[in-house]
Amino acid sequence: MKTLPRARTKKIDKVASHDKVSVEQTIQTLRDENSELKRKNIELAKENLTLKKTRWGSEELLNATIRKLEKKLADTKSKLVSMKKTLAWFRKNMFGQKSEKNDVNLDEELETDEIDTASETESELEEQAQTKRSKGQQSGSKGHGNKNLSDVPVSQVIPVEIPDCRCSECGTLYRMLSAVEKSPLLEITTELYQDVYELSKYVSQCDCQGRKILTAPPPAKLYPRTRFGNSLWIYLLVQKYLHGTPTNRTIKELDLLGFSLPEGTIAGGFKNIEGLLEPWYQGIINHCRGASLWNADETTWRVFGSGKKTWWFWVVASSDAVVHLLDESRSKKVPQEFFAGSVGTLMTDRLASYKSLPSSIKKAWCWVHVRRDFLKIFNGVKS
Repeated sequence: MKTLPRARTKKIDKVASHDKVSVEQTIQTLRDENSELKRKNIELAKENLTLKKTRWGSEELLNATIRKLEKKLADTKSKLVSMKKTLAWFRKNMFGQKSEKNDVNLDEELETDEIDTASETESELEEQAQTKRSKGQQSGSKGHGNKNLSDVPVSQVIPVEIPDCRCSECGTLYRMLSAVEKSPLLEITTELYQDVYELSKYVSQCDCQGRKILTAPPPAKLYPRTRFGNSLWIYLLVQKYLHGTPTNRTIKELDLLGFSLPEGTIAGGFKNIEGLLEPWYQGIINHCRGASLWNADETTWRVFGSGKKTWWFWVVASSDAVVHLLDESRSKKVPQEFFAGSVGTLMTDRLASYKSLPSSIKKAWCWVHVRRDFLKIFNGVKS
């Protein structure tokens, strides 16, 4: 085997030693780089975890906000439905016209209204609020039809014919059929008349009580000296107190019929009628006081010739009697005087005048006022 020279061997060992040091340095460098990469990887993993937690928190926050908004929207729709139900109830029962033909079940109306409300968008509601409903019967709505007039008495039947009804071409007369077409026409007549009662007179023909003349009794009158019959007084009372027609206007209307009534006579007659009705009025009051359940309310009332602008018009109603009280005061003395000695339950609003009644009168507050409190609480309004 051939042996290398010693110098060459030393050189090879030197090169090998140098390469070994380089390799070790390279390995150490790689290890350092690997450690740095691991450290950065750990930092990135921590940062990634932080970002994930932040994202999860943001998603939870957004989801919670969405849930709150959805709940608020549902509450708003529920409030709107409740308001519409309340409005529909007031329109129907307080301000609507009563008609048996158009008597629709309120629950069906509210149910339909609730369905429509749930499907409406905000823009549609704003457009609906801006659109005003025209007065009178709406186009396309079902009318009432012709009223049945079978209960109106027939004064006379007037035949109507076509004179000289013949053919326009040859001149041959038409033959009249037995069938006719009825065309009713309502008419009214207002007639003022007077009945003259001839009171017979009688003279005695014996000497038992001396010569004596007797006269038949006059017809029944409202009061002795009046010349107005009861039907005329009823007409005047209906015009004034039922229709609210001023007496002067009624006098002008009768004047067109050729009969002038003195206004002083009518005013004096009304005073006599008031005296005749006073016992009845007191009887109604006493009967109403003897009930066990009442409704009561009061409102302003203008009185002519009074020192104040308005008085107060009180009403107390039992199951079979209604009493109207006109007083210049809204104080507790009015209900206290009326319910003195009565025992029962009074349903009314929470006016302080009613709260002062004795314990014998139990108080039941009106459901409409209680319901308003519920609506205020529901809408977040302090009462």
